[in-house]
Amino acid sequence: MFKGKAVDATTDANIKWAAQTLLKWKTAGYFQPNVSGVSPDDAVAEFQAGKAAMVIGGSWLDGSMQTKVSTFSYGKFLLPGTLTVGSAGNLLVIPSRSKNKDLAAEFINLVLSKKYQNYLGNAGGLPLFADAEAIANPASILTATPFGVAVKKNALAMYPDWPVPGYYDILLSNGTALLSSGDVDAYMKATGSFYNSGRPKA
Repeated sequence: MFKGKAVDATTDANIKWAAQTLLKWKTAGYFQPNVSGVSPDDAVAEFQAGKAAMVIGGSWLDGSMQTKVSTFSYGKFLLPGTLTVGSAGNLLVIPSRSKNKDLAAEFINLVLSKKYQNYLGNAGGLPLFADAEAIANPASILTATPFGVAVKKNALAMYPDWPVPGYYDILLSNGTALLSSGDVDAYMKATGSFYNSGRPKA
């Protein structure tokens, strides 16, 4: 999907395997019985209240984790696999028709300088070029450490909803339906048809 290859997402074996694996995890008891009725915000709130063993999230949770978790300590780790979802955020580019290319280049160099990369790390961002010892914010350290491992391993991958606009809502709603119904074929048809109709045509 991310390499411009023509993938029929209604029949793709990798997508089907992923959907089947989620159902296996549910059957094995890795999710709570009412998982299909739990919103993302509710899942985070349950973890922060100490009612869940783990939650899958990102740096956007750091602020609330600092203010709402007070009765236990927590850590962060990369999920298993050779790639990790999340990418590196927004890209800084200079348009070919820009009238201020030098100014744009100066800004990019400023943002990527050690001083501002360190600042970004302490402000909760995910800098590529910060000094690890310069990051003092506890929440930032928890995030920066596994992120640094992913960067060194060249393991940054893209979010699954990036291939076509609006894919996030489709994946979320149909993923919820999948866990409720157990219907892999319906999941493949709904998410795959949306992807197939929205992807760039060769």
